[in-house]
Order: sequence, then structure tokens, then C-alpha cells
Amino acid sequence: MLKCFVKWLKINNLKVLLIFNLSVMKPLTKILSKISHLIRYIETDYPELYQHLDENPVTLSNNEGSKMDVDSMENYLETLKSILHNYKLEKGIIAAS
Repeated sequence: MLKCFVKWLKINNLKVLLIFNLSVMKPLTKILSKISHLIRYIETDYPELYQHLDENPVTLSNNEGSKMDVDSMENYLETLKSILHNYKLEKGIIAAS
């Protein structure tokens, strides 16, 4: 029998229903927590960037048959990090290395 965990999560003002297979829940929960913290950081420290996140075409896959897994969430986290890094470079907040 497959054991699952169900939770509602708010990402970029969108409510998302998450259904976790308990065998992958722990790593996925860690990644979702990192995503949540990064989005909150962007919202707080870079509100001008935050308002454009939901307009960005780089989003989670919504293809039929696709599922949320550790790899897709890690890719989403890396995409958010890249967006923030490029924004900081563009604004001169950090120097190019």
C-alpha cells in the first residue's frame, strides 16, 4: 500500500495541493522549504523582482502526466537562484566573477 501525505502550499500567491509519497517526502520537504525561504527573501528584500516572478515563463511543468518530484523541485529552486543572481548582477548589487 502506498502511503501519502497531502498538504496545501502557497507559492507566489497560488495555492498548490501537494501529494507526497512518504518515501520521497523528506528530501522534497527540504527543497520546498528552501524554495519557500528563497521566495520570502526575494519578496522582502527585492519586491521589485518578486512582483515579476509569477510573470516569468520559467515555471513548474504543468504538462499532463507530469509529477512533482525532487528533481523538478531542485530545478525550480536553481531557476529561482539564477533569477536572483542575474538580477543582482544586472543591478550592480554584486560584481561579476
